[in-house]
Amino acid sequence: MKRGIYTISEKPDFKPEVSEDFLKLVKIISKTFDEVKYCIWETDRMNQFTNHLSSKKMIIFEKDFVETLYYELKDKTDLDIFLNPDEEEFEYYISESSKPVIIKN
Repeated sequence: MKRGIYTISEKPDFKPEVSEDFLKLVKIISKTFDEVKYCIWETDRMNQFTNHLSSKKMIIFEKDFVETLYYELKDKTDLDIFLNPDEEEFEYYISESSKPVIIKN
């Protein structure tokens, strides 16, 4: 404890668990595009904060250089990669995929 800070109970630091697929993607992206800032997250991370739980686990990547990234990940992973999917693609393909990765700009 620090001086002047009071608490009733200790709370652990927030350290979310990440999947192996997530780590694999981050490693590929960091190695190939080391200068680029991006946003990548897993949808199941939201389940602990919401009432309506997501039954489907997806990894979503958001950035501007999406086409280059799409081909890079298609070549180096066994995951199902989707580039800027529309509602129909989501309904027919992503919902049926076991390991979907969505890339959006």
